[in-house]
Amino acid sequence: MIRKNIIYPYAIFFIFIFIILFSLNFFYKKYVVSLKVDSYYKISAVQFYDFKSKSLKKIFDQIFSQESIKNEKHYIENLKKKKPNETLSQDISSISFNLITKNYFDEKELENQLNVFYLNSINKIVQDMENNLPLYDYKSLKKEYSKTIQKEGLEEYIIAKQNEAHDRLGEYIIAKQNEAYDILVNSEFFKEYSPENCNDDKINCLEKYITYYNFIYKVLTKNYQNKDLLIFSKNKEKSNLNIFKDFYYNQDLFNNDILNLLLLTNEFKSKHDLININSRELNSLLEKHELEFFSKKFDELKNTKFYSEYAFGFYCKTYTKSCLQKVSNYFNKILFRHKRESQYGFKVEYIKPKTIINQYITTDGPIVLGLTTILTYIFFILTNKFFRRKLK
Repeated sequence: MIRKNIIYPYAIFFIFIFIILFSLNFFYKKYVVSLKVDSYYKISAVQFYDFKSKSLKKIFDQIFSQESIKNEKHYIENLKKKKPNETLSQDISSISFNLITKNYFDEKELENQLNVFYLNSINKIVQDMENNLPLYDYKSLKKEYSKTIQKEGLEEYIIAKQNEAHDRLGEYIIAKQNEAYDILVNSEFFKEYSPENCNDDKINCLEKYITYYNFIYKVLTKNYQNKDLLIFSKNKEKSNLNIFKDFYYNQDLFNNDILNLLLLTNEFKSKHDLININSRELNSLLEKHELEFFSKKFDELKNTKFYSEYAFGFYCKTYTKSCLQKVSNYFNKILFRHKRESQYGFKVEYIKPKTIINQYITTDGPIVLGLTTILTYIFFILTNKFFRRKLK
């Protein structure tokens, strides 16, 4: 059992140590840190992509570097960041923190300065991006290129050349169709097995004749031994078998592939190949023209001050479509993010001084109390036996 007269020295020691530690803590914050806690502000804001939380120190250093408030002591504490939904990965979040200053500033004036400085820096980037949009935006460059080839008549020239080549091929095919018609109607086979007269143009008549002869040939193939089969020949004495033979040996005149056979000539191949060659040459011309245009635009972009300031981590020795698209996507992402951020500023609320005192006591008091208790306990362990002997 500890006697009451032994408790007194430890109680006195506890009170003495608490007063000393609390005083040291107070003087340390007041004189060593050189921050007199006179003004206390609660600041909150909505942010995108952590823009505000990453630049807080720089923002306030710039604000308090102004000549009128130069060397103003300030301190940021209790920074908190909160997302609308912690289970989702979102670009938007809210932040809040405390700003402590040595001197008092009107909360509206401080809020205005804070937003003017921060949003001006954000809007400057937005303006730089929008002013240089025609230099880096791939869609804008594609539109400009389309206007260029239209102005130079290159697109019309290519289309005209392609149409000309196809027209020549079409004329060749029509000529071959007419040739197939002439061969058929001038043949002995046609004279003997003449269909009804056709008053249409040669191409349509040829199609009708081919359909007619193929129908008869199909019937003969299956039924030429049938004696009751209708005689198609002008020679009524011809047997079905002989008629079938005539159709069989002359089927090249009316075969469905007759046009293909006529078209599969060296002349047709050469004309068709010429179209392919012309198309390749025209496409090559277009690709060369496009390469020259975008290479020039990319060189212009790389030589700008804008590119050197914002294009971090991008380097292409010469123009490539993929590189330009990456640069375009990168700059457009910067523009998009800063546009979103430019819509939200800071809100400043001034906290009265008594809140500072309460905060100081409630925050530092328990720490000093706990440290005092530990030191008193150590003192008790070291001196317990000594005081017991003295107070017997």
